[in-house]
Amino acid sequence: ISRNVEDGTATYCWIEGSTNTIVDMNYCYISDISLNSPTPWYAGKNSVNLGNNTPNIIFGQNSTATKYWVGNGGNWSDVSHWSLFSGGLGGANYPDSSTAVIFDASSFNIDSCLYTHIDTSSFKSINMSAVDQSVYLYIKNDLNCYGDFILSPKVILPYQTYKRFRFKGVGDNYINTYGIPLMANYIHIDAGNYTLEGDLNITDITGNPYSTSQLYLNDASLDMNN
Repeated sequence: ISRNVEDGTATYCWIEGSTNTIVDMNYCYISDISLNSPTPWYAGKNSVNLGNNTPNIIFGQNSTATKYWVGNGGNWSDVSHWSLFSGGLGGANYPDSSTAVIFDASSFNIDSCLYTHIDTSSFKSINMSAVDQSVYLYIKNDLNCYGDFILSPKVILPYQTYKRFRFKGVGDNYINTYGIPLMANYIHIDAGNYTLEGDLNITDITGNPYSTSQLYLNDASLDMNN
């Protein structure tokens, strides 16, 4: 995919994209493409960037690599709450261990406490830092995170018996819970190099530690950053 260079005058091949249009490519050689689109296009893992392409052509991943939560509270496994765009239409499949999960200001529009029930709780990374509504995040089973784990001061994690947070990143990753109580019994860092960007608080909401609270490091590193 490239510009027509017969007369040598064109700098780019100009491509127009439309709102909420998903374009996935793979096994392409791409050069000299200027994409004028409100949403990025995904070149895929096996395409080659030959240069002079605009940054909204994303190499190395496809569109399913990022999912946005939409539509206020609900169940993690309800596909109507997952979109390929911030504030977009739901209907994308729910995340798995290869998906970056984003909760932002377009995820919730009700100024009250909300409930998001996580039943299938594996994802590549999670970022809730832009959430501006109060969110109760119920985690019913062990949580498995394979990258960054970024929450929000607006998030509350109610206690669930013998809940485990498992971090299994590759390379350098970050944890920022903004000091909110994780309300968990066990924190496992099983892989990767993690750096804390805030206090890691595994107490209850009164500030008292659970009698079974434990932090495990298994073939991983944790930089406390203090």
